[in-house]
Amino acid sequence: MVLPIWRAAAFALICIAVNHAFSGMVHAQSEQFGPIGISKIRAVPPAGTASAKLLMTISNEGPDDVHLLHVSTPIAEGCSFVFESRPGLWQDLESIAIRADQTVRFDDGFLWIKLSGLFLELEEGDRIPVTLHFLGGADITILVPVENGPAVPDRFDLRLL
Repeated sequence: MVLPIWRAAAFALICIAVNHAFSGMVHAQSEQFGPIGISKIRAVPPAGTASAKLLMTISNEGPDDVHLLHVSTPIAEGCSFVFESRPGLWQDLESIAIRADQTVRFDDGFLWIKLSGLFLELEEGDRIPVTLHFLGGADITILVPVENGPAVPDRFDLRLL
């Protein structure tokens, strides 16, 4: 049982070093990278045994479509795009297309980014490095603040009368 403790300690040191190295990088709530705008950036710690969620809004202000292939972070084994078509029914998506002059909201409503297999416990106030990998080799690394609480107000179910 010593190995998991050492593994967690090693990842903790890596995250501290990365946080220090990226201290001059993006850690605002809104940033622009060429035609790509990223705002409302935050990570929500897991509730119970659930995976953590990465939430943000990505806008494409350019004339061409862009494709977000995947997301990575050194503090999790995996990251995946999750689409929930109705409560309790979701699926992982391969990638996300962001059309020209469109916005995609990873907002805990119907679409979010799942961080699974966390190596560290996330606490409010932490900042975690996250890299967004786009088609064509463009990578954007941001420092994401960890914040507790719901991302959006409770959903409203609409019914026809």
